[in-house]
Amino acid sequence: MKTERIHLRRLTLADSERVAFLANNENIFRNTLSLPFPYTEADAINWISSHEENCAVDRAYDYAIVNTADDLIIGVIGLSNYGHYRGELGYWVGEDYWNMGYATEAAKLILDYAFNHLNYNRVYARHIESNPASGKVMEKIGMTYEGCQREHEYVNDVYENIILYGIIKSDYKK
Repeated sequence: MKTERIHLRRLTLADSERVAFLANNENIFRNTLSLPFPYTEADAINWISSHEENCAVDRAYDYAIVNTADDLIIGVIGLSNYGHYRGELGYWVGEDYWNMGYATEAAKLILDYAFNHLNYNRVYARHIESNPASGKVMEKIGMTYEGCQREHEYVNDVYENIILYGIIKSDYKK
């Protein structure tokens, strides 16, 4: 999966140092639902080690977002499968690469994969209300705002509203 600027590829244990370097960032931690802080290379190794099994049982598909210009990982994107022909999109991009459109490009590639290769009927994504930039990515890839889960997650010592977006295959095909 690729565009002119990026390509997606499976992560390997050799990527653990770069993933840890990018993810060990308090600003990324504040804007995600599942990354710990500090984020160590051991965290990256544990996470990447689960990928082969997750993919084999159709549980999750995680990819490195790689900048084609220098072949460096700039973030991660994934699609979790919860059955019923639907998946949850999740992503983060290293802070040095924010506001450059990389997350949007990667998310478009994942939607294509979900609808045209995995035959999903629905893809959805959630973001912390205090991270509207993530919502902009969701809107740019054609997702529709579906609601707010009030004080749904306890993040950074506060209850956060979670904003939900989704897209179904028939709308994607239009």
